[in-house]
Amino acid sequence: MRYATKSRAAFGPLPVLCLAVLVAGCRKADTAAQQSPPGVPAAVQARADNTVHETISGDINPALTQQLQMFVQQNGHPPATFAEFAAARLDSIPRPPAGKKWAIETSTLQIKAADAP
Repeated sequence: MRYATKSRAAFGPLPVLCLAVLVAGCRKADTAAQQSPPGVPAAVQARADNTVHETISGDINPALTQQLQMFVQQNGHPPATFAEFAAARLDSIPRPPAGKKWAIETSTLQIKAADAP
């Protein structure tokens, strides 16, 4: 008894092409993650000034400020970096207004949308 079989050529180059696109796409994501400074998540790098400031001018964000004040209540001190704050209190970092980055002001314990450095 003879069974019908498909030859490998019957599938064509489509599976190989799909695999190549998938691998190339993954490689781009890895490259973007490597561009962030060590220890600073890409989201913090893109949306926040990781350095805390004694004073900084900008518009106050009430929701982020509330989370910052809760961080201080729980830990007894302000965070050393925005990354420390984000890791402890935020599920994700909201997008700041255009041309701005979130910044921590330690003198008032507020988070402000400050001019991007």
